[in-house]
Amino acid sequence: MRSQDRFLRRVILASVLLVAGGLIAAESRADETSALGSFDGVTTGFIENRGQVDEAVQYYAPGSRVTMYFTAEAVVFDLREEVREEDAGPAHHEPDAFVDQPASEPQARRGCAVWLRFEGANSSATIESRGELITRYNYFLGNDPDRWQANVPAYAEIVYHDLWPGIDLLFRNQGGRITYDVILAPSADPERIR
Repeated sequence: MRSQDRFLRRVILASVLLVAGGLIAAESRADETSALGSFDGVTTGFIENRGQVDEAVQYYAPGSRVTMYFTAEAVVFDLREEVREEDAGPAHHEPDAFVDQPASEPQARRGCAVWLRFEGANSSATIESRGELITRYNYFLGNDPDRWQANVPAYAEIVYHDLWPGIDLLFRNQGGRITYDVILAPSADPERIR
């Protein structure tokens, strides 16, 4: 029974990662063709948290329908969609009524957060970033310059080192698609992965 539970957990983990990766990839392809035209390989990567999100988050990969947050204890998938009013036909525009907003405003957002917790993991595991991208982000939150962050880097990969004894977990951004690898040292026991 215990091996069935582990198998089921692994299937659920793989399913969540595939769905999230697919959403990010689909979103990336749509964004690249509509907003970026002929620019190839433009991706967000894993952004370092310098106070722009919750302090438990070390890195995150934002998207319009899914954002992945990487903490010491878990990966959180924030899945969401906007709910819009039905298209009521052509909108009436007066010459001076043009503003920078979409024709139909979202009524609400709905979604859920899926937590992928690392059961029995090393509580002192570290997250390392690799492959610094040329992309930089600037966050000017509120009126307090002490909260502003400029030149925040993004990375192509992050790796959880020694999450379980001899086991690393590597996430990478490949063309807007998040993938992962479980890296086992020769003496590592894969049964420890939960």
